Amino acid sequence: MHHNHTAPLRAAVALTGLLLALTTAGCPEDNPRYCTVDSECQDATREGYDPARPHCHGEGNFCYEGCATHADCADTSKSWYRLDRPTCDPVAHDCVAGAPPDGGGEGLPADGAEAGPDDAGVDVDAPATKLDGWKACQAPSWCKSGFCADKVCCDKACTGTCQACDLAGTKGSCTFIPNSAGPQADCPGDALCGNGSCDGAGACSYPKAGTTCKTSCAMGKLTTSTCDAKHACTAGAPVSCTPTVCDAAGTVCLKGCKGHADCVTGSVCDRSGAHTATQAGLGTCIGTAKVVTVGASSTYKTISAGLATVGAGKTHLLVTKGTYNEKVVVPASMKVTLAGSGLPEIVAGTGGQPVVKVGTNSTVVLQGLKLTGALGGSGADGVFCQGSGSSSTSKLTVLESTIKSNEGHGMVGTYCDVTLRRNLVLSNQAGGVKLADGTFTIVNNVVAKNGVLNTSNLGGMSLNTTGKATIYNNTVASNLAKSTVAGGIKCNGGETIVNAIVRGNLGSGQVQSCAVTYSNVQGGASGTGNIDLPPQFVNEAKGNFSLKTTSTSIDKGTTTTGVTAIDLTGGPRKKGSATDQGAYEVQ
Repeated sequence: MHHNHTAPLRAAVALTGLLLALTTAGCPEDNPRYCTVDSECQDATREGYDPARPHCHGEGNFCYEGCATHADCADTSKSWYRLDRPTCDPVAHDCVAGAPPDGGGEGLPADGAEAGPDDAGVDVDAPATKLDGWKACQAPSWCKSGFCADKVCCDKACTGTCQACDLAGTKGSCTFIPNSAGPQADCPGDALCGNGSCDGAGACSYPKAGTTCKTSCAMGKLTTSTCDAKHACTAGAPVSCTPTVCDAAGTVCLKGCKGHADCVTGSVCDRSGAHTATQAGLGTCIGTAKVVTVGASSTYKTISAGLATVGAGKTHLLVTKGTYNEKVVVPASMKVTLAGSGLPEIVAGTGGQPVVKVGTNSTVVLQGLKLTGALGGSGADGVFCQGSGSSSTSKLTVLESTIKSNEGHGMVGTYCDVTLRRNLVLSNQAGGVKLADGTFTIVNNVVAKNGVLNTSNLGGMSLNTTGKATIYNNTVASNLAKSTVAGGIKCNGGETIVNAIVRGNLGSGQVQSCAVTYSNVQGGASGTGNIDLPPQFVNEAKGNFSLKTTSTSIDKGTTTTGVTAIDLTGGPRKKGSATDQGAYEVQ
């Protein structure tokens, strides 16, 4: 067979001609492979990126694979082979003029190694022909200018602060580093504040002193550290978190409280505003100067004894965990909050009296309490609030409490403005909630299993307002009443029930004389957005009226004025496309 021995030579000559054309004319700037520095060839986001071509050709300005050894420069199969470029520049990875040292590809210094003279004082790595400005170098002897800065031949030593010789567009010329280049090693700061930037005029620029770089919190005190003028993170004086405490991570003071433990010892977490969008589930810590602690290990053993101290700046009773066998009577014209810790039980016992009775002209908050065990038939209610005359002169708020197993009603209010938020009203024999002649706010409560079938005049709730009624997101279920009375909710005609679940109540029906919207009512109800579907409670038999994740009441409520930021558990409302019906939002 005849072999053409001249073909490889002709190919090499052709490739050399192509490269000469490229390096003479240069790669056009609109070509995807055009480059000025290696980093552009290594940018995976740019058009024409090829990981096999990580280097920028020093003369032709195009991305290519580059050389690793002198042997690569002698390889005629390379598309960029040139007979007059036999030496591999180890920094630029370009083939350059000048004879390579003995050993071909073995004579290159390792990446990062210093080039320079051998023992005889001869720079064995320097190219035979000195390089122009901006060409890659490892020593000043490589460059015509006699300066090698930032690994390129430079027009001067370029050793000043915030100067560089390898900036895009000015490569080979010592130039001030612009501020837009970001933090620089020339402007050192500590690890927390970071390096400063160059100002474009040869000096360092640091962010304004006082920028917070670290916060730490321990033993109820917050330490804030800030960057100084030289970007060192400097600790300030500790500041007390009082009345809150440090967060669990030890980085900041808590902004609010979910329980008394989030406040300094002896303080009260007042949760009466936790439902608002501003507080978003957090209460407000009330300092020790306003708090009296009640409990077995306190000076005041009973709630009644604690109430006697209210006034002269004392506004809150912290009722510690335990059982209190007493009937609590809040005197007339008193303003007080009774806040339980660990759901203390107040047990009224016999006598036909309520567990808590609110006097006329009083403003009372009951929080985190279990009100139970009132015996003696009529009047043995969980809570009783009585105003005076023909106007509502008393104000009562009950929140995050359980009113359970009383022979009377769970809650009775007459001429009393009542707010009920996030409560359980369960298994009270005379019925659940009976309110008349006042302004009512009833949101995120479960009223269930109250009343006695064919006996009670009230099942779940009876509402007769003389003012405004806000009744949202309540679950009223499994209550019992006479056959002539609605087992669920009985209204006077001026009340609107929104986002409720009213099901499983026995009596004359589920709702009576109420306007109903966006609710799940057994048997149906006229009004916008109402449905009649099994809500799929987690465990109704055991009193768990939260919703399964497959519930038909998920996202079926409306989000409007009256819907609060949290549900009965304190979890956020509107986790999906709309508010869930009932007292619980599926989290």
